[in-house]
Amino acid sequence: MVELFPAQAPLPTDMTEVVNRRGQLIFASKLKIERKLFRTIDGIITFLQKIQPHIPEQFRDDPTYQELFVKHKKIDALTVIVADFPKDQANAGDFSRETIRSRIELGYEQAKRQQIGRPHPVERLAVS
Repeated sequence: MVELFPAQAPLPTDMTEVVNRRGQLIFASKLKIERKLFRTIDGIITFLQKIQPHIPEQFRDDPTYQELFVKHKKIDALTVIVADFPKDQANAGDFSRETIRSRIELGYEQAKRQQIGRPHPVERLAVS
Protein backbone atom coordinates (compact mmCIF):
# COMPACT_ATOMS: atom_id res chain seq x y z
CA MET A 1 0.00 0.00 0.00
CA VAL A 2 1.14 3.52 -0.64
CA GLU A 3 0.27 6.39 1.67
CA LEU A 4 0.32 9.31 -0.77
CA PHE A 5 -0.94 11.98 1.59
CA PRO A 6 -0.21 12.27 5.31
CA ALA A 7 -2.91 12.17 7.97
CA GLN A 8 -0.90 14.76 9.92
CA ALA A 9 0.10 18.04 8.27
CA PRO A 10 0.43 21.75 9.05
CA LEU A 11 -2.80 23.75 9.20
CA PRO A 12 -3.82 25.31 5.89
CA THR A 13 -3.34 29.07 5.65
CA ASP A 14 -5.82 29.91 2.86
CA MET A 15 -8.86 28.45 1.07
CA THR A 16 -6.77 26.82 -1.67
CA GLU A 17 -4.80 24.92 0.96
CA VAL A 18 -8.04 24.05 2.78
CA VAL A 19 -9.50 22.45 -0.36
CA ASN A 20 -6.24 20.58 -1.02
CA ARG A 21 -6.04 19.39 2.59
CA ARG A 22 -9.62 18.12 2.37
CA GLY A 23 -8.63 15.94 -0.57
CA GLN A 24 -5.55 14.70 1.27
CA LEU A 25 -7.60 13.76 4.34
CA ILE A 26 -10.09 11.79 2.24
CA PHE A 27 -7.24 9.66 0.87
CA ALA A 28 -5.55 9.39 4.29
CA SER A 29 -8.73 8.10 5.96
CA LYS A 30 -9.14 5.44 3.24
CA LEU A 31 -5.73 4.03 4.10
CA LYS A 32 -6.70 3.81 7.77
CA ILE A 33 -9.89 1.93 6.84
CA GLU A 34 -7.94 -0.41 4.53
CA ARG A 35 -5.46 -1.25 7.30
CA LYS A 36 -8.30 -2.09 9.68
CA LEU A 37 -9.99 -4.21 7.00
CA PHE A 38 -6.71 -6.02 6.31
CA ARG A 39 -6.33 -6.86 10.01
CA THR A 40 -9.96 -8.02 10.25
CA ILE A 41 -9.69 -10.28 7.20
CA ASP A 42 -6.35 -11.61 8.47
CA GLY A 43 -8.01 -12.55 11.78
CA ILE A 44 -10.88 -14.31 9.99
CA ILE A 45 -8.47 -16.30 7.83
CA THR A 46 -6.40 -17.29 10.88
CA PHE A 47 -9.56 -18.54 12.58
CA LEU A 48 -10.65 -20.47 9.48
CA GLN A 49 -7.23 -22.12 9.26
CA LYS A 50 -7.63 -23.30 12.86
CA ILE A 51 -11.02 -24.93 12.21
CA GLN A 52 -10.13 -26.37 8.80
CA PRO A 53 -8.98 -29.77 10.15
CA HIS A 54 -12.35 -30.17 11.89
CA ILE A 55 -14.47 -29.64 8.78
CA PRO A 56 -16.06 -32.96 7.77
CA GLU A 57 -14.80 -34.58 4.58
CA GLN A 58 -18.25 -34.36 2.97
CA PHE A 59 -17.94 -30.55 2.76
CA ARG A 60 -14.48 -30.42 1.19
CA ASP A 61 -15.74 -30.61 -2.40
CA ASP A 62 -18.10 -27.70 -1.82
CA PRO A 63 -17.23 -24.67 -4.03
CA THR A 64 -17.17 -22.37 -0.99
CA TYR A 65 -14.71 -24.65 0.80
CA GLN A 66 -12.55 -24.74 -2.32
CA GLU A 67 -12.69 -20.94 -2.55
CA LEU A 68 -11.71 -20.46 1.10
CA PHE A 69 -9.08 -23.15 1.60
CA VAL A 70 -7.72 -24.17 -1.78
CA LYS A 71 -7.89 -21.26 -4.19
CA HIS A 72 -6.74 -18.45 -1.87
CA LYS A 73 -3.72 -18.19 0.38
CA LYS A 74 -3.21 -16.03 3.44
CA ILE A 75 -1.33 -12.76 3.07
CA ASP A 76 0.62 -12.41 6.29
CA ALA A 77 2.43 -9.16 5.60
CA LEU A 78 1.45 -5.63 4.67
CA THR A 79 3.93 -2.97 3.66
CA VAL A 80 2.85 0.65 3.70
CA ILE A 81 5.12 3.00 1.80
CA VAL A 82 4.84 6.56 3.06
CA ALA A 83 5.25 9.10 0.28
CA ASP A 84 7.15 12.27 1.12
CA PHE A 85 6.60 14.68 -1.76
CA PRO A 86 7.64 18.31 -1.99
CA LYS A 87 4.81 20.72 -1.14
CA ASP A 88 4.34 21.70 -4.79
CA GLN A 89 3.49 18.05 -5.60
CA ALA A 90 1.25 17.37 -2.62
CA ASN A 91 -1.90 18.78 -4.20
CA ALA A 92 -4.45 15.94 -4.02
CA GLY A 93 -6.21 17.29 -7.12
CA ASP A 94 -3.12 17.63 -9.33
CA PHE A 95 -3.18 14.93 -11.99
CA SER A 96 -0.86 16.66 -14.46
CA ARG A 97 1.59 14.47 -16.34
CA GLU A 98 4.54 16.24 -14.77
CA THR A 99 3.27 15.70 -11.22
CA ILE A 100 2.30 12.08 -11.83
CA ARG A 101 5.67 11.33 -13.44
CA SER A 102 7.48 12.98 -10.53
CA ARG A 103 5.39 11.10 -7.94
CA ILE A 104 6.19 7.80 -9.67
CA GLU A 105 9.93 8.51 -9.68
CA LEU A 106 10.00 9.83 -6.10
CA GLY A 107 7.74 6.99 -4.93
CA TYR A 108 10.03 4.38 -6.47
CA GLU A 109 13.08 5.86 -4.73
CA GLN A 110 11.24 6.20 -1.41
CA ALA A 111 9.93 2.63 -1.65
CA LYS A 112 13.50 1.35 -2.03
CA ARG A 113 14.67 3.49 0.92
CA GLN A 114 11.78 2.23 3.05
CA GLN A 115 12.71 -1.38 2.20
CA ILE A 116 9.61 -2.36 0.26
CA GLY A 117 11.16 -5.79 -0.30
CA ARG A 118 11.22 -6.55 3.44
CA PRO A 119 7.86 -7.96 4.59
CA HIS A 120 6.15 -6.36 7.57
CA PRO A 121 4.28 -9.17 9.37
CA VAL A 122 0.69 -8.36 10.27
CA GLU A 123 1.29 -8.91 14.00
CA ARG A 124 3.77 -6.04 13.98
CA LEU A 125 1.43 -3.54 12.31
CA ALA A 126 0.37 -0.68 14.50
CA VAL A 127 -3.36 -0.41 14.94
CA SER A 128 -4.30 3.14 14.07
